[in-house]
Amino acid sequence: MNNKSVNKTEEVFSLGYVIKTNIENFFTKVEEFAFFCFCKDWWIIEFSMLFQYMFNSPYKIMKKNHANEDDFVYGEISVRTICKILKDIEANRDDVFIDLGSGRGYAVFGSYLSGIKHSIGIEFVKEFTDRALKTKFALKTDKIEFLNEDFTKSDLNSATIIFIAGTTMEETTIKKIACRISEIDHCVKIISLSRQLKGKNIKTVFSKEYRFSWGNALVYYQIKE
Repeated sequence: MNNKSVNKTEEVFSLGYVIKTNIENFFTKVEEFAFFCFCKDWWIIEFSMLFQYMFNSPYKIMKKNHANEDDFVYGEISVRTICKILKDIEANRDDVFIDLGSGRGYAVFGSYLSGIKHSIGIEFVKEFTDRALKTKFALKTDKIEFLNEDFTKSDLNSATIIFIAGTTMEETTIKKIACRISEIDHCVKIISLSRQLKGKNIKTVFSKEYRFSWGNALVYYQIKE
């Protein structure tokens, strides 16, 4: 096969992937709408996201700030998906949820809608944090917090659930996170996307596929004892 044929095949594959992913994302949003259509806070989150990112998508923001850096490849979880995950790990109203690398905040807002006691997003890109705080203020709640800092150096001691979208993170970053979690002096539930955290006091309970903005991905449910 010549180079022209290879390029053409890659182009068709890429186009097919984009079309398939967009269709699947559309139906994910339809499912979410059916589940949350009577929830006022969900509508506030959706309209806030729509207006804040209408002319500047989160993908463009990430590309502008951190192009070609593995730790900053952007992808999203839907509100509905994080609610499903939290239900599967039996999260409850006493839990404190921390998202390491929260982006524009969908996992945090989803955990809030699921009834978590307190939800915290830690994000290095200030533009995401500033916009997420605007959505928080629109919700008029003190159950949500967004911090603009390096999550490998953050205080995680308040967490009972930690979410890590580690699909494209560098191995050194994953090890730093595992080390920080190992230092927490109480039991912590860990939701780790695509990557298992390793540590003598970290065990895997189960793994399961869930839907994300780029397609299905394997999520590991682990516990730090």
